[in-house]
Amino acid sequence: REHLRMAACYWHTFVWPGADMFGVGTFKRPWQGSGDPLELAIGKAEAAFEFFSKLGIDYYSFHDTDVAPEGSSLKEYRDNFAQMIDQLERHQEQTGIKLLWGTANCFSNPRFGRGRQQSGP
Repeated sequence: REHLRMAACYWHTFVWPGADMFGVGTFKRPWQGSGDPLELAIGKAEAAFEFFSKLGIDYYSFHDTDVAPEGSSLKEYRDNFAQMIDQLERHQEQTGIKLLWGTANCFSNPRFGRGRQQSGP
């Protein structure tokens, strides 16, 4: 544990829809349904930390959009992300599970089609 920090990756275990290059996703999870995106994200975080605890791992990792819905504006995204950070910190304090790394998802949204540095046409 001192030299090899095993972590559960949030995207792979809770965001990936179970799809491959031959078809659509096969996973049917409660947080992938319809409803308030922020409430679904909170439910996903609760399930994630329950799973992490059962695995007995010390760390987890995520991309920003794995844990928080993007919303319809930058302000809404920032508000959603701030609320989810509060949720994640609460779960971390309760379980002792630590964040190994958190980073920005700079590859899924078409706005990053020409690289994350590009912001204009």
